[in-house]
Amino acid sequence: MKIKTYGFDRHKLTALTYDELEALMQQVTEEHACSDGIYMVDAKGRKKIDAIGWAVYYKNKQEKANA
Repeated sequence: MKIKTYGFDRHKLTALTYDELEALMQQVTEEHACSDGIYMVDAKGRKKIDAIGWAVYYKNKQEKANA
């Protein structure tokens, strides 16, 4: 399943549902897995995961403001 990533733009990722964001997080973790060093995910993957995490935070914040 192809999920639209919008170039991992933090603001645009908020348009995705929580399920899509979770699936995208899993996909990034699998694609950028790193077994050497102290990190489980390489630098590009960490940057993408940060953008996804920010989108989840911002989406939660918007929902609380609207409630």
